[in-house]
Amino acid sequence: MNDTLIVTVTYNSAHLISSFLRNLLNGREAASGRVVVVDSGSSDAERTRRSVDELGSVFVSLPNNVGYGSASNVGSQYSDSEWIAMVNPDVRVTLGDIENLVADAQQYGFQCIGPNVVDEEGVLQQSWHGMAAPPWRRRSSSAERQGEAFRADSVSGCCMVIQRNWFEKLGGFDESFFMFCEEIDLHKRLSEAGGKIGVSNRVRVTTPGGASSLGTTKRWSNVERSIAHVQFTTKHYSKLEGTIDALWRLGLIVTKDVYRPRTASLKQFTEGIWNRVLRLDTRR
Repeated sequence: MNDTLIVTVTYNSAHLISSFLRNLLNGREAASGRVVVVDSGSSDAERTRRSVDELGSVFVSLPNNVGYGSASNVGSQYSDSEWIAMVNPDVRVTLGDIENLVADAQQYGFQCIGPNVVDEEGVLQQSWHGMAAPPWRRRSSSAERQGEAFRADSVSGCCMVIQRNWFEKLGGFDESFFMFCEEIDLHKRLSEAGGKIGVSNRVRVTTPGGASSLGTTKRWSNVERSIAHVQFTTKHYSKLEGTIDALWRLGLIVTKDVYRPRTASLKQFTEGIWNRVLRLDTRR
């Protein structure tokens, strides 16, 4: 395998990790600790550890749930490989797929690249997208076709490969993002620094989406996504636009059924905005 470290972050994902690793390795060995599983404060961490140990990968246990970005930063330190692959445990991908992603990144001059993503029915999902701008700043996602790969603003964090020297130069993931938008933030910073992000047309991976963690609800995830978008808007645009975005999303929580029970959603949203936007801003 080329010089690539594969990092997967688990949170109550013991039901997935054995099949994930078996599919990933596909009969190969883990190649000198090139596969690192970082458990982020799960209640089933010991079960995950047993599966990881059985298949010869590296297991790292964190005492608390620090989120995808922070845990990925920890995992990235377990090697000095030229490339780092971040892969969710509900993604079906092989070492060969990762190798092809790296090869395409090298061929087309991308510093970060992702595959095409399909759901369990084989339906192609849009694995690339634009920036997480507020509604009044949104535009169509740019995509510059280049043979077997094309350039994009951002790619899905469920499976992506990034060049280590760029990842480290950017300081890795912004750890103030707990869940959602952390990869978009990373890609925006990479683009602003002169890097390129792309999608490989010849690599296709499968994921049901949202199956990585037991115990999380769609309502909870919807609120977390809203918090992250406000955080992104505040960071990359302005405090004023972040405030407007927060008020707009509060209106959605009050009116949309997907946020029921609304009392729980309002509590979660206001606490998230206070801890990850307002308090964070006062510390800077």
